[in-house]
Amino acid sequence: MDDILSIDELVGFFKLFTNKSAYYESDADPHHQPLEKDKIAIDRLHSIGWNITYTSQNYGWTVERDEILGYYNLTEHVNRRPDFVQLGPWTLSGNISNNPGTGPYSNAQYRAWINQSDGVSTDGPLGFWQIDFQQMREGSYSVVQYAQKIGKSAAVMLCPYGAGVPTYNSTRDFLTVGISVIQGHEDNDADPDIWIIFEYADGSISAIPEQISGYPANSTTGMAFYALKHRDGIPETLDLYINEGKIGQYSFVKESRKVDMILNSNVPIGTILNYTFVIADYSSWLDYAACIRVFTVGDPMNGWEINYTIRGIDITSTIHSTDGFLFIRENRIQPQTIQSVNVSFIRTSTVHNNMTLIIELTPHRGSDRVDSLRIITVNESDK
Repeated sequence: MDDILSIDELVGFFKLFTNKSAYYESDADPHHQPLEKDKIAIDRLHSIGWNITYTSQNYGWTVERDEILGYYNLTEHVNRRPDFVQLGPWTLSGNISNNPGTGPYSNAQYRAWINQSDGVSTDGPLGFWQIDFQQMREGSYSVVQYAQKIGKSAAVMLCPYGAGVPTYNSTRDFLTVGISVIQGHEDNDADPDIWIIFEYADGSISAIPEQISGYPANSTTGMAFYALKHRDGIPETLDLYINEGKIGQYSFVKESRKVDMILNSNVPIGTILNYTFVIADYSSWLDYAACIRVFTVGDPMNGWEINYTIRGIDITSTIHSTDGFLFIRENRIQPQTIQSVNVSFIRTSTVHNNMTLIIELTPHRGSDRVDSLRIITVNESDK
């Protein structure tokens, strides 16, 4: 690190960022990075004010280095700093669980290191991603899936470096290809816990501006601008409402406490009431891999059967699950479009117990709510 950034430059970076957290990458091979240099780097980052929240070892993983990265001068308020094994761009090759992989280490060896460490990170020059060098895409998807399946964290790097690929030009392609990486991971059920946006070996890409007239710029901070907006949303651009009567449209209620719709339970058995939940994206450029969940409050034996479908496919169990239903792949919510969830309420008995349905929408799984609806059932004859 001391060969790249001076103290003054690190201080300048520190002043630029609201979040004073640092991700520190080292190298497993002591010939590439002596162990003592990690201690010097940790002390230097701390002296400026950075908190080191994640670390990684490139091209391997050793216990000796983990002792330093995890515990040396531990001023952060954690028991240890997480330390990942990092897969370099020439080792991301095919499915980590099924394919042998390419040198210098096998996929089996990387699985063992992931098992031993706190998780996995990748080094991702986007020139390689564009041409899918050595099945890099499948490799990236599979390492995220493997780590998360065993309860470990996964981090994926978006690097503007072209790695000599002639069809890729960072000053033209970085943002576009980077967005495709994020969407590709989402669409392949491999959404990482951390996105790393890091520039190396590319002297032409700019760090700023992050946006131009509200649109992300083709820069490193522009890529971060997209990633953050995609995760957290732009206010009042993602809307949830009931199409019949446009109930809740443009209201953007994060936690609905008022009743948006009342279902009358005093109807004959066999009555079917059909409604449509609409999810609208009003942004001119930002897509969403949004998440919708439904919670039921009250006695489930309420005399109603409720089914949810999208494009004719039943999603009832998914939308009621803890993780909810994700709008990915063909259901991704594109700019200035809508997606619809069809809901059928079928009266199955004369039994009536009060029930409340709470529908919540987030821009991304794990993000804060941006809109919600509340539906209750009542027996009008009891009024």
